[in-house]
Amino acid sequence: MCIRDSIYVLTRGGDGPRLDVLDLADGPAAGRRLPGSGLTLPPDGRSITVHPGGGYALVGGDTGTVHVLDLADPARPRLAGSAPDLGVHAGPVFRPDGRSALCLTADGVRDIVLGPPRVVHTWPVPGGPRAVAVSADGTRLFVTRENGGDLLMLDTRTGTPRFTVPAGTALAVTAAHPTRELALVSDEGGGAVVAIDTSALSTAGHVDVGLDPRSVVRGSHTT
Repeated sequence: MCIRDSIYVLTRGGDGPRLDVLDLADGPAAGRRLPGSGLTLPPDGRSITVHPGGGYALVGGDTGTVHVLDLADPARPRLAGSAPDLGVHAGPVFRPDGRSALCLTADGVRDIVLGPPRVVHTWPVPGGPRAVAVSADGTRLFVTRENGGDLLMLDTRTGTPRFTVPAGTALAVTAAHPTRELALVSDEGGGAVVAIDTSALSTAGHVDVGLDPRSVVRGSHTT
């Protein structure tokens, strides 16, 4: 089956976390859940990130385990395995070259190489990290912190903090624009998505979206 435009949506209900695939080929207004795409995830599953080249994804949680999803058929993901005892929390993201993933701990960020996953660097983040993203060129790490209203930028080679940009009252999820020097963050306190110009180190705009946003990522482009 050809999936030209899709997103993977992770939800949590009475039966635990679940992953669904939404087909957006006819536009967001005509989005539909693909038949047979639903996958029940391990109880600790909280976030998902898709490898830049497609093919698989990582699901993070709060138990120190990273779960690997096989996306060989993008419309029907399956659980391929798990790597326990990494000491990481929800929010793994891949570097743009796909060679490693960056994951959160209770007080910092860990750099994890793949196949099988193992920790190669650990960097402290003051204030307790909440979400992480990496810039399109791979040089900067964007981190939101618990009950924090500013976006922290770190050097991805050394983990050294470089800049902070005030952007709201309680920042949660963050994502880097794939081609521009922009980071998008959700402000739970303000119920908005805020765009941050990572070159000018200032906010570039915001969109009111409502309270308590969750994790949604765009699926890989396949033909």
